Amino acid sequence: GSNGKLTPNKFDYNNLPFIFGIPKVREFLKFKNILDKSKFSFEQIESLYFFPSKRWDLMLKNNILIKLPSKLEQGTLDILYEFLKDHNGNKFIIIDFRNKNQIIVNE
Repeated sequence: GSNGKLTPNKFDYNNLPFIFGIPKVREFLKFKNILDKSKFSFEQIESLYFFPSKRWDLMLKNNILIKLPSKLEQGTLDILYEFLKDHNGNKFIIIDFRNKNQIIVNE
């Protein structure tokens, strides 16, 4: 749950992304809160990668890897969402947004 406690539910776990790395519950909830406020949804995400530097990467279900900055904000995710929407026909493999005000793509 959003409070960090485990509760039984009847949720379809097949639609949840895999999490790689060992985030603390607090770090995951902070990330999830930012993601929930953004234009992205968990349904778009195949996997989440957490690094010891507290940085996250997202692997989307369309096989695009997004490298996020260590200081993540909702606006960052919204910019990336709009970028993907505007460049839907492009065959991106990696989108690197770790540097401020710069999107690096690899096709």
